Amino acid sequence: MNIRKLNEIREVRNLSCVSIAEQSGVPYRTVSKLFSGENQNPTWETITAITRVLNCSLDELLNTHPSEIFSSEEIKRIRKFRSLSAHGKRMVDIVLDEEYHRFLEQMYREEKINAFNLVDDIRQLSYEQIAKASRYVRALKNGFSE
Repeated sequence: MNIRKLNEIREVRNLSCVSIAEQSGVPYRTVSKLFSGENQNPTWETITAITRVLNCSLDELLNTHPSEIFSSEEIKRIRKFRSLSAHGKRMVDIVLDEEYHRFLEQMYREEKINAFNLVDDIRQLSYEQIAKASRYVRALKNGFSE
């Protein structure tokens, strides 16, 4: 069990041990021991309940290398994308680019963003939001290759 990774995911999800205990049904003391590293061998039921609350896979927790944190929905999309032919991947890229530009145009029309405050809007994002968006765009651009 990679305790550092476990805590990283918990922090990104902005969850406390108390909220994880409440949402998972796992006793707080058990959750606290797990996140502190005191319990290195949790039961299958405990780890399954916690991964469900953290919205992550067991693979993410066992991975000892720093990796990108994707939601389960993003992981499903990545797996689907990887199974596509080169033509299918190009089609997804085209649709994604078109939809992204449509979204930006709509936001501009609705005056939620404009050329003068776009930089300020970006500065208001948290480091985690920017990093996640950057990883996701990079993954899309690179065809989700590792």
